[in-house]
Amino acid sequence: MLQDLISIAVAAGGVGLVALAVRQARSKGWAGSLQLAAGGFLLIGASAIGIVGFLAGIVLSPLAWLGVVALGLAGVLFIAGQVGWDAQQCFHSD
Repeated sequence: MLQDLISIAVAAGGVGLVALAVRQARSKGWAGSLQLAAGGFLLIGASAIGIVGFLAGIVLSPLAWLGVVALGLAGVLFIAGQVGWDAQQCFHSD
C-alpha cells in the first residue's frame, strides 16, 4: 500500500514537472524546458513500469537491506582479491 502511494506521488511529481516545463517554455524558451519535461517524463515512466515501487520496496524492507549489505561485502572482498591484498603482508613484521 505504501509503495503504491510513493509511486503515485512520484508520478504526480513528474506530471508537475511537465506542466512546469510547458509554463517555462512559454516565458523563457524551449531549451531548458525540454530538459525539465524529459525529467518529468522520466519520473512518470519509472513509476509506470514499477521501478519506483521496486526501489520503495528495497528502502522499506530490512531483508532487502541485508541483501544490499551482502552485495556490498561481496564487492569489497572481490576487489580486495583483485588488488592482491594479503593479510600476511599487513601483519608481517619483517
